Amino acid sequence: MRIAISDAPYLNPLIANIDAVASERGWTVQRVPEEKATQLLKNNLVEIALFSPLGYASAVGAVDYRIIAGPCCALVGYTNVAGIDFNGQLAEITKVGSTRPTSFHAIIGSLILREKFDAAPTPVIPVTEAVSPDAVIKAVDETKSPLTLDLSEEWGDIAESPLPVAIWSCRAEADVEGLQDVITSFADATIEEAPVREAESDESDAQPREGRMLFRWNDEIETGLVAVMNLLFFHQIIPEIPEVKIFGREEL
Repeated sequence: MRIAISDAPYLNPLIANIDAVASERGWTVQRVPEEKATQLLKNNLVEIALFSPLGYASAVGAVDYRIIAGPCCALVGYTNVAGIDFNGQLAEITKVGSTRPTSFHAIIGSLILREKFDAAPTPVIPVTEAVSPDAVIKAVDETKSPLTLDLSEEWGDIAESPLPVAIWSCRAEADVEGLQDVITSFADATIEEAPVREAESDESDAQPREGRMLFRWNDEIETGLVAVMNLLFFHQIIPEIPEVKIFGREEL
């Protein structure tokens, strides 16, 4: 069995034991950007992948996927995973950039800017020394300074649901006995949720922001996934809304 997993460090609780379990079973594991994991699963180069909701939604009409409802990652409130910075004081946002413009964070961040700040509906462009967008969407590990807006906090204002950022998915024809138990065995069993609290600042009297990272599937995360796919469709990032198909469960 071939597996592709996103290389984002905040997903480590989902894959703490993956090397040992995969080695025992003779499976192979590829650590790649989540955009690459999407392509590997879509092109049938792996049978299972840990990737973003955009990866799941982008296969609509091409490949039939199933979500493995167990270990996953969803963000609630302030989580300091990804955010948005602005290039000075702006009357309007006409250019949005990212160092990874096709990533889920970049796409969902651009849609948040459209929904909350009336940003122009233009594609996310690559950030280079020669290009200076009005807003830049980036992972927190790309910068050493606090980001102006926290992505999951802004999402919560719009959708009032968790923001799913990583889910396990397999092709419908994947035939693995006890697959959900195997995926669960990849994860750190002691971490089902992690609180996040903003670092306190001597320059501000405001209360530090707080949030949570969720690492196990639940009904709220499923609601958040539907909200993500509805937003992707509304802005025509995807041509139609895919069904949420859960491995081992009757289709909705």
